[in-house]
Amino acid sequence: MKANYVQRGEYIDIVPESKVNAGDVVVQGDLVGISKLDIEAGKLGAIATTGVYDVEKGNETFAAGAKAYWDGGKATATAEGNTRIGLAVQAADASSPTVRILLNA
Repeated sequence: MKANYVQRGEYIDIVPESKVNAGDVVVQGDLVGISKLDIEAGKLGAIATTGVYDVEKGNETFAAGAKAYWDGGKATATAEGNTRIGLAVQAADASSPTVRILLNA
C-alpha cells in the first residue's frame, strides 16, 4: 500500500487516558505535543506538535539553540532519561521560570 495524506501534522488527534488541561505537555513515546484546550479523559482532542511555546523550567540555564527535554514536569537541559521536546529559541537564565521552545525542532 502506498501512503495516503491524512493531515498537515500541526495538530495530532489523541484520546487521553486522563484529563489533559490546556497548556499541558503530552508525551506519547517520542511524540511530544501541547494541548491548547482541555481534553477530557477518553474523549477525542488534539495536541499541537509545532509552534513556539514558553515552557516551565527549573533553575537551569539555556542558550539559544540548545536542546530541551521534558522530565515529566518541566523543561530541562538533561537528556538522560528524558524526552526531547525541542530547541530553545531564546536564552533563559536560571532565574527565569520558563524557556521559549520551538516544539519538536
